[in-house]
Amino acid sequence: MKISPALKRVFTRHCTPNFLRPAIALLLSGKTADCQALPLCQLAQAFSYYDSENIIKNTAFQAAAQIISRQYAERPLQKGSKLCLWGIQNLPIEELRSQLHALGVQLVEQAAESTHILLGLGLKNNQCESIEALEKAGKQFIQQPQLLAFLQSQEQFYLQPSDPKAAEEAAEVLHSLLRSGDKSNTALALQMMQTGGVPKSVLAPLFALASTLTPLRKEARQLLKRYGSDAQYLAAQNLASSPITNDSLNANFWAKVLINGYFSWQDIYEYETLYAKNRQTPEFWLHFIDDADFLKAYLKRYFEQNPSYLFRPQHQESIQARWIHCPEITRLAISINANKIPDYLRSMRQIQALYCSLDRHSNPYALAALKSLSQLSVLSLSFKGHTPGLPEALFFMPKLQRIEIFAAHGFEAKSLPAHFSCTLITPAQQHFLLLRKDTPS
Repeated sequence: MKISPALKRVFTRHCTPNFLRPAIALLLSGKTADCQALPLCQLAQAFSYYDSENIIKNTAFQAAAQIISRQYAERPLQKGSKLCLWGIQNLPIEELRSQLHALGVQLVEQAAESTHILLGLGLKNNQCESIEALEKAGKQFIQQPQLLAFLQSQEQFYLQPSDPKAAEEAAEVLHSLLRSGDKSNTALALQMMQTGGVPKSVLAPLFALASTLTPLRKEARQLLKRYGSDAQYLAAQNLASSPITNDSLNANFWAKVLINGYFSWQDIYEYETLYAKNRQTPEFWLHFIDDADFLKAYLKRYFEQNPSYLFRPQHQESIQARWIHCPEITRLAISINANKIPDYLRSMRQIQALYCSLDRHSNPYALAALKSLSQLSVLSLSFKGHTPGLPEALFFMPKLQRIEIFAAHGFEAKSLPAHFSCTLITPAQQHFLLLRKDTPS
């Protein structure tokens, strides 16, 4: 099989010439059972460096796990063992050190002094090459499942430390593994939770995983059944969907979760912060955030980061008070019946740009009620019926500089005041642009 450029770069940068080349074709096949015939040193090299080649990393990691599992039964961790940590472990090391010490197991720095070596990712090249000699010297290599099983058998749950700082660090390790998107990391996180329990801050990510259609959902659901509520466990089965779509929260999925009270909005807001690349829109969060100060700070941050965003409010009276007078909302897009301008709209004096879609029965002259929007500078109107003209009051609003009209059939430009110009942009769509004459086009 042809070796990709990415693999060739890794050969050059990390590998002794030809050290791993014979294993590449077999690893690329993805056949874990066949790969168990490879030396552990080559498997370790593969899952340490080929982060960008998931098929290689995952196949090598799983093959190594099966080899180690068979060997470990003959030389398990026990009192008097000396453990050396290799590579990236993502574990609360000091907490682990103290609990292993209590069990009579010592952490050592040098592999030569150890009885067991815990393999992580990102191993150094000389470590991988020394594995064969260390095996001959009687050293037992293990992975995290063997360590976790040992701690569980001794009732040492290192993910539930009494020290709040250590507990926070342990939860962050789980978050790091879960949000990596890597199947082996996710499986490791689930194994860790089976051993040490599920911290409260990890319950929402666990629920999200249990609600997906991934192969690991069964393990996640068992943990949710054990550590979550009955309602959360049943919802994860009934709501089976993708919690994140297009790098944002799945609005329909999480709205059902929040409406039914399976989690608090604070839980899901934290989940979004950690797991979604993009923020869900203010229209979503306005339904659920009931803390006025928090909501104000959230809206301020959102609109600072998205200054051109058009806010499209829902009309439920129950949430209008949360956003009507919010100074950060200056650009608004709404659908209205122009025979009756909503009371809330007339009170939003902070609005600077307004985009209105009017129904076919609208009376355009009712738009005179918008004159109360003293900061309005841009007005866009999309009609669906006959539009002979606009109310004169609009043209004398103090800051209004630009009016754009779409589907304005029957519009007569001669009815405009002298200080506004009119340009027909697209005749077929009856698209007109009206500009105050001292405004740059």
